[in-house]
Amino acid sequence: MSDHALRFYRDEPGPEPAALPAGMRTIYARAGGATVEGEAVAEDAAWFGDGAVTLAGAGATLWRCEFAVLAAAPVLLPGGGSTL
Repeated sequence: MSDHALRFYRDEPGPEPAALPAGMRTIYARAGGATVEGEAVAEDAAWFGDGAVTLAGAGATLWRCEFAVLAAAPVLLPGGGSTL
């Protein structure tokens, strides 16, 4: 059995940018746009990377997939803006 998992999150960022720790992830802008590490991500577009990121996108709905160690705690946005 693998000790890793692919986790899917539905994020709705608040008004303040959120910091996410380093990790292999894809962020898809489902509705509205976002900014990831200063790079604009338009609706129906995606960003991917493996470093720590700052995420902004008040009012947007984002789908985030992360390849994570199974025993690690989920990475949620502050203020309850994430659903796992």
